[in-house]
Amino acid sequence: MKKRAYEKKRFSIKAAMTTIILHNLIIIIFFAAYNAISSDLLKKPGKLTKEEFELIKTHTQHGHRILNSSYLPALSLAAEIAYTHHEKFDGTGYPRGLSGSDIPVVARMMAIVDVFDALTHKRVYKDAMPILDALEYVKSEKGKHFDPEMVDIFIENLDLILKDISE
Repeated sequence: MKKRAYEKKRFSIKAAMTTIILHNLIIIIFFAAYNAISSDLLKKPGKLTKEEFELIKTHTQHGHRILNSSYLPALSLAAEIAYTHHEKFDGTGYPRGLSGSDIPVVARMMAIVDVFDALTHKRVYKDAMPILDALEYVKSEKGKHFDPEMVDIFIENLDLILKDISE
């Protein structure tokens, strides 16, 4: 029994660290992906129209195309994450409407990190949300937007994740 708990904790930390490393890598690559989208649109202070949002959603394909052109295994994994990090656990995400275990596990974790990061940082169209409010939002989306097990792993490792993000 103790061995199983140890293995789960080890997986938990490994998943969190892998996610942090890939998140930092993908941020750099996403700048390239977002270059395919008008900077005026990216900096728009108000609500996006349906057409504008559809254009913004193409960043998943652009990021996938850029990252997938490499033979490096880490970048191939990053390409898969770039393509699937907006899929939702309940199947209502994009670009393919994947659900549950059809979404790669690293993309399920990245979805949480990406949303948490977006919520807790100021954007031209919104103020930063306090960390505790963002955490409550993540918890409220368990089983809908986010994989429940990945939410638990994220929460268990939040101190480690916040420390890395703030550095």
